[in-house]
Amino acid sequence: MMGLSGQKGFSLLELLTVMVIVGLSATVVGPGMFASYEKIKSFSEEKKLAALINSVSYRAFFRQVPQVVHCTDNILTLNDNEFRFEFNYLIFPETVITFNGHGFADQAVLAYQSRGQVSQLPCNGEQ
Repeated sequence: MMGLSGQKGFSLLELLTVMVIVGLSATVVGPGMFASYEKIKSFSEEKKLAALINSVSYRAFFRQVPQVVHCTDNILTLNDNEFRFEFNYLIFPETVITFNGHGFADQAVLAYQSRGQVSQLPCNGEQ
């Protein structure tokens, strides 16, 4: 490209202007992209938790043996650490839920916190 002085290439002022525009765009778009990523990961963990609770219910029913789920902080354990699941985006209050041999939980819901909001997951299949 020919500049004002007749030389090929870009002037320093043109390059700096483009760099400032790119930097401002990244500043505006970056946080929104990060928030969207966090939201997607959190949603994915919520779905994983729902599937996990559902599978524990089925396990209790098919084995005809009670199953105990213990939740604390970001850890969910099954039957005294037989299985241990760690979550990055979900936080649980200290909770113990027992699924009887018919697959029904002794509590209606499992409370958890995700992205600063408290949510509840039904434990007996109503979703």
